[in-house]
Amino acid sequence: MKITLAAAALIAASTSASVISARKLNETSTTNNKTLPEINSLINIAFPMWEVDENGTRVETKSCTPDSCEWNPFYVTKRYDGLHPDFGGHPTDNDVKYAFYASSPFEGQPYPGTNHHCPLDALDDIKAGDCPKIETLSDTDPKGPGHIPSSTMKITLVATALIAASNSPSLIAARQLNGTSSTNTKTLPEINSLIDIAFPMWEVDENGNRVETKSCMVDSCEWNPFYVTKRYDGLHPDFGGHPTDNDVKYAFYASSPFKGQPYPGTNHHCPIDALDDIKAGDCPKIETLSDNDPKRPGHIPPHISLASLTWGVEEELFSMEEMFDYDSYECRVIPGALFKMIRKYYPRTEGEKVNYPPPIVPEGGDFQYEFPAGNGLDNQGPPYVAGPPHWCTEEMLDTGHWDGVCPYVFEGPDAGKYRHPHIALAALEVYLANIAMPEKCSTTWLENNPDFLDPDRVTTDTPFPVMSNDEADPKMVENWLGQPVLPWNYASGDARPGAEGMYVEDTAKLLDIEAAPVPATPAPNPSSAFAMSGSVAAAIMAVIGVIAM
Repeated sequence: MKITLAAAALIAASTSASVISARKLNETSTTNNKTLPEINSLINIAFPMWEVDENGTRVETKSCTPDSCEWNPFYVTKRYDGLHPDFGGHPTDNDVKYAFYASSPFEGQPYPGTNHHCPLDALDDIKAGDCPKIETLSDTDPKGPGHIPSSTMKITLVATALIAASNSPSLIAARQLNGTSSTNTKTLPEINSLIDIAFPMWEVDENGNRVETKSCMVDSCEWNPFYVTKRYDGLHPDFGGHPTDNDVKYAFYASSPFKGQPYPGTNHHCPIDALDDIKAGDCPKIETLSDNDPKRPGHIPPHISLASLTWGVEEELFSMEEMFDYDSYECRVIPGALFKMIRKYYPRTEGEKVNYPPPIVPEGGDFQYEFPAGNGLDNQGPPYVAGPPHWCTEEMLDTGHWDGVCPYVFEGPDAGKYRHPHIALAALEVYLANIAMPEKCSTTWLENNPDFLDPDRVTTDTPFPVMSNDEADPKMVENWLGQPVLPWNYASGDARPGAEGMYVEDTAKLLDIEAAPVPATPAPNPSSAFAMSGSVAAAIMAVIGVIAM
């Protein structure tokens, strides 16, 4: 794709009234690659692409109107740029009104509309290289700065003004994701880009430490991009954690209560009178044999819901109106609709548990932010081998205690890049809700859930055992990288009345199991799903889940 088209997409996909631009592109804040979606995902939103076969030929020619026209994804020539989209070209630098293009005129000379300025009386055999671009020695030159390649254009106040004045992403994306238009794999951005919008990240140094601590308010708070421990999940963002499954109100979490027993707020259900030395593995998750069980479906790993929602949107199983009901569920997908999607791709055989695939296989989503620890603590790098996402010492693993307290990948090229499935699911919900209800649902999770910053909120974090780096500042990477001190030393803490969780009782109230389900089909192979860093894979479809706890 041309750089100019990418710049145009960036401008078109940004938020009106500066949700992203004013927050991250002003003079006082830092812009980094964690705050904006991957550029090709923006191109595919601003310039929806038509479907092509294996040879790049258009599958179906549809009518082209301003709110439904499609563009050529198999772009191999600029010959037809500036013409009707059906010819396979894209808009020119002049069409997108790139301010610093310094175009040649359309006065009959060779190479009109390019940045090659030939004499008006030049013969047609002149070489483009003999027709110079406009390059000046001073920005105060009568020709200003001259030609500035769009690939080197910085996001300045000028660009910010353009962004702030441009269309809202909900106006653009709604063209592709409403109940009447076509939804395909090109309409949903890559999942990590959605996470970085829904949960704007702060800037870190080369060691993962926060560069600048800013005030945290509902409309400006930032989150930790160097995420290596769940220890501080559910607490104030400044501690480096992210919201818990309970905080994002994941409907099928089947949380354990906060009644003083070990591992509260997880999906490990220990007896209320259990001693603190009980192993998490001896406290089972809720798994049922029927969706009509009093505990309904029990625990469904979040990556399964993420994959199902993604595929369901892709296949247009429900319209936006059928997926959202603000009065009942605010900016979250209606649990009943989500459950029907889940059972379409992961059907249950009555009387049996559902064997959900792990997130690292195609059937489970093939999510690229898992970074499993199968290679062992000393080999934190690709290619990764199946295992839990927690990197523990061998001594710790030998104890059989909960590996969820060990850090996520913290060395190598992927250090700090682990992301939770429920965070990815919440980010996708935020994105879709903003499209469906832009006047009610913002582009960030915190603006849709301002109570998270309420100082009187009963937090949903779960206790950790004594860790090796407990003496370090809890807001610094050194503390986050601690390993459990052996022998295991854990205290479950007191009961927390008022802690809000997604318990099985809540799930039962949310679901209408008797409603006619969507016909079940096997989980699709996501080989044609959303791209991540150049691969056409299912990065958006799942995150860690089965073993992410």
